Amino acid sequence: MDAPLGAKPGRSKKDIEDEIKASRRGAQASMAKADPQTLYIRRPLLNADEVIKWAKDQGFKTTYPADEMHVTVCYSKTPVDWMKAGETWGSDPDGNLTVRPGGPRQMAAFGPDKNCAVLLFGSSDLKWRNEWLKEIGTTSDYPEYQPHVTISQDFGELDLSKVEPYQGALEFGPEVFAPVKENAMADVVEKSISSYFKVSGVDEGLGLVFGWGIVCKEAGQDYTDTQGNHIPEAAMVEAVTDFMKSERVHGDMHDRGVSADLPAGMVVHSFPLTTDIAKAMGIETSKTGWMVATAPDKAMLAKFKSGEYTGFSIGGEHIEIDGKPVAEVA
Repeated sequence: MDAPLGAKPGRSKKDIEDEIKASRRGAQASMAKADPQTLYIRRPLLNADEVIKWAKDQGFKTTYPADEMHVTVCYSKTPVDWMKAGETWGSDPDGNLTVRPGGPRQMAAFGPDKNCAVLLFGSSDLKWRNEWLKEIGTTSDYPEYQPHVTISQDFGELDLSKVEPYQGALEFGPEVFAPVKENAMADVVEKSISSYFKVSGVDEGLGLVFGWGIVCKEAGQDYTDTQGNHIPEAAMVEAVTDFMKSERVHGDMHDRGVSADLPAGMVVHSFPLTTDIAKAMGIETSKTGWMVATAPDKAMLAKFKSGEYTGFSIGGEHIEIDGKPVAEVA
């Protein structure tokens, strides 16, 4: 009798049947993965920190966090076979895409309430990619595809027509495929925070005021100020590092002073004290946070000395998604 197809010396008929069944299961699983699904393709903005710095210089008080900035390539609520999308032809060997400096750039307000500030830019690669995806059946809620990066959800009274668009290179990572999650950014909330902490002392000879700029933990517990704000240690370190690298100036009742060259004061000593840093340094403390010494101008120093000013008021912004701080969102 002829041996079953695929049989080899030493292999039983049952082994072969089991192999065939496993192969069929694998094929069925592969076909299931290729079942039509809604399709959302995005490319993360790799140099978001540069764009955020530009946005702050232009007057934006809040921005999306760096890891949320991206360009949407496709947003199709119509299910399609993802496998037909193929691979993009505009990427470098690492899958990245760079939009060179210059070219058409414009600021605009998007969203139902026109509350999202976006940077529009030109990219033939992204446009061609979007057109190809239409060929496989993707659809869009908008008549024309326009590449853009959302900068901020709340730009307040800022006049976008007077904002100088970002002109540098835009470096995007590889395409990320996912099913459409409608209103995915609807729960992204940018919140202003303001906390007040009493100063610890005034050294008139050195012209310094000492105190806590931020308190994260007290007696081992998360510290929450009277406004309900809590700043985690990791977020504090990240924020103060950026502050000390870029600005280091402070104002008088949040007024920055006469000009950027003549600030009302400057942070001259900064030490972020976290639970881990305290342990590593052998410091026993019941409080963690940001310890600072500032050098205010003479008028403000006199107010600290007289007791008119008794503390530091720290202002800033944080962003929440689905009610959770960004650092906690998976």
